[in-house]
Amino acid sequence: SSGGTQFEREKHAGAFYLGLDALTEEGEPDRSGPGHAHCDCQFDKPTITIDGTPFIEDGRLRLLEDPEIRELAAWFGPADVLLDSNPRMVLPARYTRY
Repeated sequence: SSGGTQFEREKHAGAFYLGLDALTEEGEPDRSGPGHAHCDCQFDKPTITIDGTPFIEDGRLRLLEDPEIRELAAWFGPADVLLDSNPRMVLPARYTRY
């Protein structure tokens, strides 16, 4: 959202966010406290493959193309609008049921 923190604003459909910490004791991870070397990484429009099958292509969740998912979305309004991954698109109130 526009009022969120820097990292919250960047989390949206089509983005992959990863945070890494590097706090170790004698070469082993120590998760009891915060890390001393933290790295935030964001990948826009990633392609992620699981067991050789594309799960996300160019930031688009392939599941959103499933006919059943699109049919369920259509209950609320046009599936092409509701399942659009544009992070700046605001859904009109007429596409909400509650």
